[in-house]
Amino acid sequence: MSVDEGGVARFQCQVNGIPEANITWEKDRVVLGTSDDRYTLLPMGILQITGVKKSDAGVYRCVATNTANTRYSHDAYLNVT
Repeated sequence: MSVDEGGVARFQCQVNGIPEANITWEKDRVVLGTSDDRYTLLPMGILQITGVKKSDAGVYRCVATNTANTRYSHDAYLNVT
């Protein structure tokens, strides 16, 4: 995905699991912290990044965890233009 600097990026993570999975996100294989209020986890596992900066460019993936398993999504690349 390519997003202009200052724009909005959205990544969707669709996971079906029983019991329901807890969704978290990683950037460049490091867990995304929730301290940055530009990052919002929306319902249905969507990660929204507002006010995109050059430093947001990288590889994102969602991590779905429940008592049975942990699954990782395919990599999604964010390019900031």
